[in-house]
Amino acid sequence: MPGSEPQAPLGYTSNKEMSQDFLIPMINRILEKGGINLTANDDGICNGLAAVYIKYALQGKSSEFAAMLNAINQRGQQAIMEGIDESPPPSTSSDNEISDSDINRFIQEVVYCFLPDEFDKQLSQVDAVHLVTVPVEKPVESPDGNVTRITEPQKLQSVYKLGLVAEKGAWKQIFNKMRAPDTAWHVGSLDHAVAVHVNKEGNFEVYDPNYRKIAVFKDGHPKPESTAAGQLENFLFRRFAMETNKMALSIDVVAHPQATIDFKFPDKESFIIDNLISRYPDAANNALMNSNGAPYNQLAMAARVNDTEMIRLWLEKGSSSSHVALLVAVQDNRLDSLDVLLQNQYRHCLNDPENSPLSAYYDAVKVALKKGRAESLGKLLNDQDIASSISELLQNEKQGMQFQLELLSHAAKSRNPNCIRMFTNFLKDNVPDLDLAQLINSGNVLEIAREAGNPQCLQILKNLVAEKPGMAQDSANDLNSAEDEMPAYPSNEEEVKHFIWRLPSFRAVISMIVDKIASFFRSSKAETDSSTQKYKTQIDEVKSVTRISEDPAATSQSIKSRLSIEKASNEDAPEAPNSLNQFTS
Repeated sequence: MPGSEPQAPLGYTSNKEMSQDFLIPMINRILEKGGINLTANDDGICNGLAAVYIKYALQGKSSEFAAMLNAINQRGQQAIMEGIDESPPPSTSSDNEISDSDINRFIQEVVYCFLPDEFDKQLSQVDAVHLVTVPVEKPVESPDGNVTRITEPQKLQSVYKLGLVAEKGAWKQIFNKMRAPDTAWHVGSLDHAVAVHVNKEGNFEVYDPNYRKIAVFKDGHPKPESTAAGQLENFLFRRFAMETNKMALSIDVVAHPQATIDFKFPDKESFIIDNLISRYPDAANNALMNSNGAPYNQLAMAARVNDTEMIRLWLEKGSSSSHVALLVAVQDNRLDSLDVLLQNQYRHCLNDPENSPLSAYYDAVKVALKKGRAESLGKLLNDQDIASSISELLQNEKQGMQFQLELLSHAAKSRNPNCIRMFTNFLKDNVPDLDLAQLINSGNVLEIAREAGNPQCLQILKNLVAEKPGMAQDSANDLNSAEDEMPAYPSNEEEVKHFIWRLPSFRAVISMIVDKIASFFRSSKAETDSSTQKYKTQIDEVKSVTRISEDPAATSQSIKSRLSIEKASNEDAPEAPNSLNQFTS
């Protein structure tokens, strides 16, 4: 159309509209109007966008992905400008080819992938790439013998996975050995996610949701001595590890369900671990802090992608601390990794400086409850050593009730009814003369459950309080009306899809934003001199987000210190080092 600008070619020219700037407030409005008590943020949206980009890239549709983000930004800006009687930005030809229905489906898929664990407690953020589907044709023979072809959605095939902390120089060698054409990598750092597509020529096409173009890295470009793997390493270090020479990554390699990937990926022991140890003798205990100060070592990074091979190898090669890895395995519901870390021959790596695994056990149960990981919680409470240790804590003469209430409060936050049932049953079985109704009321547990937003969890706790009728009336009456308004969260993948499909449409949310901004400008029409600044302020309000932490929870000091165990000198037990203090509680 006249005045339209051609779409920028991917990889070489910055396409300034291909960003998540407008998508975040859009998704937040959709979640808000859908009654979902979640907030989109840069980290979560990056995870979802990276997964959805991989879906497009493996179908040869990277340009369509960029056009979709352009259309969302263009139409959002256009609607806002028209709502305040300003000239809208020019539309591109590709923008006009994308319908509102296309945008709705795209946003629904991003929402589905951006925080899967908030909808389905068996999933984790790093599972996002395994949630997307691509259409696949298959022949179907009818009763009369005729063969027709139908299209059905299929998930991507898993090809290779790796969780690792490695120095600069080592990563480019690993990337080069992983360079399988027609694959895509979901690459997660401690606080961010990007997508890497290895195209048919073996070049790297990298999509970083915080970057305004898809970068393409080739051997011999831009300089004859340039390597694609070296450029990819530099690119990722600039985004993930600017202040250190180490980078912690979890990489999940996937391919189209119909693709045949005949490729030899790097051997994890001989090529990766042995090479690292030969160059860096202490590589087995390499660790990096994320933005919240949580330490992630080799075992923790391997646990993020359920890479049990790497966990076993590092434990055999000298990794000495598995406390954080245990928390990561529980937080992300990595049951295979959890099994390995709890094997008797490796359990000593859970010990704290006081040579006790008690802090690791307690922290793991706390994380399982807080994150609603019923499967992980079941494994923990069915472990004889862990169960007896937690039981002793809950029965401690001086601080037992404090531990009971702390764990019960985290169960109330879980939004998983199974977690509440499992833990309250554990309390009943392990604490003699337990007054569960009194415990629930003493810590405002019902209010915590109500704020978490799952009506089933709240009802279970109210029923437990109701076992003492007098207390039930005082605690539950004020929550009844609020409970009626709470959304019924889905419990499996199919329910999640239907739940998201019922959310408000792209066009409906655009209208809400336009109405809000237009109303503001109409009321401020006379204040010409200050209108520009107020417009910017209003836009900032629309785009504002609340950061969501994804770190496992841990206690701020060792359990033995909290129990104030007296030594022979009658001095209090010393606090454990602060290596875990920065985990969120």
